[in-house]
Amino acid sequence: MLYQFCYCSTASTKPPEIFDDLRSILTEAYHFNHYHEISGVLYYADGYFFQCVEGEKQHLDQLVEKLKKDQRHKDLKFYGFKIIAERNFAAWKMKYVARHSEIKTYLSDLGFDSFNLNDLDDDAIDILLDILIKADDQPLKSPD
Repeated sequence: MLYQFCYCSTASTKPPEIFDDLRSILTEAYHFNHYHEISGVLYYADGYFFQCVEGEKQHLDQLVEKLKKDQRHKDLKFYGFKIIAERNFAAWKMKYVARHSEIKTYLSDLGFDSFNLNDLDDDAIDILLDILIKADDQPLKSPD
């Protein structure tokens, strides 16, 4: 049975150091997810992370414990597990989407002036996921 969970968190580092953290997060996520048959997406903007992952419950539970211990972020908010019929991010061990104008517009329409997802409900998260599913996978670029 496939499960999905999403979470948001605050980055522990600021630009330009965040680039190194993002690079190591994406590398570690790719290897961990490949080994555990997890797929997902990572979004970073305005000092916040949003991640959604899919896989077997036991592997996602292991990932949750790993995330709780990771010093590269803090203030984790988990949106809970839900059963899914199929993967939304099957093509990616870890899709990466950087600051995205459609997401910024969506959050602005909800009354947010930055990418802080602490107050989003499940319906708003589902819409955010739809945007991330359609967004292009992006290479990590160093900030100028």
